[in-house]
Amino acid sequence: LCATAHGCLNLITKNTQIIKLMMKKTSLLLLVVAVLMSSCSSKMKTVSAEYFTVTPSVLEVVGSEIPVTIDGKFPAKFFNKNSVLTITPVLKYEGGEALAEPVTFQGEKVRGNDRAISYEDGGTFRMKMQYGYVPAMEDAELYLRFDVAKGSKTYTIPEVKIADGCVATSQLYRRTAAMANIAVGE
Repeated sequence: LCATAHGCLNLITKNTQIIKLMMKKTSLLLLVVAVLMSSCSSKMKTVSAEYFTVTPSVLEVVGSEIPVTIDGKFPAKFFNKNSVLTITPVLKYEGGEALAEPVTFQGEKVRGNDRAISYEDGGTFRMKMQYGYVPAMEDAELYLRFDVAKGSKTYTIPEVKIADGCVATSQLYRRTAAMANIAVGE
């Protein structure tokens, strides 16, 4: 019985040592996986509308154009040092959308000719554009579309709505005056 008990004790001791070794290796493996996953997830995060100001706040038709100025801010620690971000203003309306000229920004470590944005400090920008007015734009909404390139990989950040509606009083007046002229036979 003593030899068997001693043998059992040795077996238990060896099994305990094996279990401890396996736990250490598993912990190390989990740590490596966590580090790798956190380094791979250095994608830019979604952007909030609070970082953008549109002038005028409600879009307005001037003549036959819709002039828009967008002031934006990249918060600190948002812009990845190795990424390129292209922002395209999109005026969406029933039956279509109008795209303005895109603007491209780059991280501090990217070689290129676009405006560099600091990871530590963030940065600001201003975009001015004009959309040609069509009557369907009376219920338009202004969005920003974000396309990101990091090395050979590309992805998009969800679009952000930054302005509602389009005041088209001058266009409505023109249509009403034209209808009145038709009604009186001019």
